[in-house]
Amino acid sequence: MLLSTCSYIPLEIPLSLGIPAKRLFLQGIASGAESYVPRDFCPYAKGVLGYVSGSAVRGEPISLALAGSCDAMRRVADLVRLYWRGVKAYYVDVPRTSNDYAVDYYASVLREFSCELACEACDDNSNTLPETIRMMNRLRRQLGGLFREARDSSQEKPWTRAIDCLLSAGEFLGSGAQGVAGEQVLYLEETGSGGKGSPGAGNVAGEEVPCSEEAGFQRVWRPSVIVTGSMCLDRTLTSTIEEVGFRIGALDSCLGERSINFQIDENDPDCFHALAEGYLRKPPCPRMLDYGRRMAYLDEMLRGTDPSMDDGPGGLIYFVPKFCDHGYYDYVEVKRHLAGSSTPMLLLEGEFGVGNSAQVRTRLAAFREMLEMRRARVFCPPLGDVTGRTVRSRL
Repeated sequence: MLLSTCSYIPLEIPLSLGIPAKRLFLQGIASGAESYVPRDFCPYAKGVLGYVSGSAVRGEPISLALAGSCDAMRRVADLVRLYWRGVKAYYVDVPRTSNDYAVDYYASVLREFSCELACEACDDNSNTLPETIRMMNRLRRQLGGLFREARDSSQEKPWTRAIDCLLSAGEFLGSGAQGVAGEQVLYLEETGSGGKGSPGAGNVAGEEVPCSEEAGFQRVWRPSVIVTGSMCLDRTLTSTIEEVGFRIGALDSCLGERSINFQIDENDPDCFHALAEGYLRKPPCPRMLDYGRRMAYLDEMLRGTDPSMDDGPGGLIYFVPKFCDHGYYDYVEVKRHLAGSSTPMLLLEGEFGVGNSAQVRTRLAAFREMLEMRRARVFCPPLGDVTGRTVRSRL
């Protein structure tokens, strides 16, 4: 089992070699991770160490594909090689830019990564890689359709269910070998339109959710928001955002559309160049030093959110995992970019299970109340008499 720690590492390469692979999404930090790193450390990096430690205790054979995404993950790579020598750790040097030089360099990195995996698997992927690229493109299109369905859905918690489908796709890839991407495509084609686990099927289990009085009020008017940041650690944040009464217009996160909103050129004769170009030029995350393209992508998402559905303006929620340097740097850039617009912005930070925090729920409720007041000012102007004079209310 090969576990990837970054959405910029192509899963097509290990899958084409018959190696089960998936992106490592965690539900929390296993006990004992704090023994290796400081307390004030990235929660995802600590979660990876906890997962590796637990797998070693259970005797599970795993390998890690670690990207040079930040200093925390570089420290994770060093610790895994030092303390868990039975765990094979592949370090993938992902560039921070997406120009032609970076694409050529990353293509060479991916070739070396493929050679290392081929030596371990005693196999060659020269014939199977193009087919795996086509199947993964189909898988991303299917998952993208589920997220678009969530955007237009009026059901309960559609985005939380879309994330569940993304996680289940990873479980499918991690439980099989070559060709499993095609099996997952067929699975999504069967369940993606109103089936269990799809955005239009009640709750996560496909059951109808009883509507409370508060839920009924939320359906009357739900302000639309864009959720962005470095990474939503788990599904609790989106679940709480929807429970508070927001309509999520886009989820710009590794645990969201950023991991699937791109395609690989299937006509490029050099598969590694196609993979490098497709992954580096996908929607940029805060680790990339391409602020112009990132801000243009945020503007596109904000324009794509139709405020007329909610009869009022929306906002942007920026989530940063605690102690994430890239997230905090990017937040400053996003805040500066939106300073001249009328888009309100809320900064949230936390660790795994952040959506279960009463503080976060309170801040989200206050943000929604602020959006309601903005809507009242926009759509409910002061009353006036026939002469145009403002009528003062006695209330």
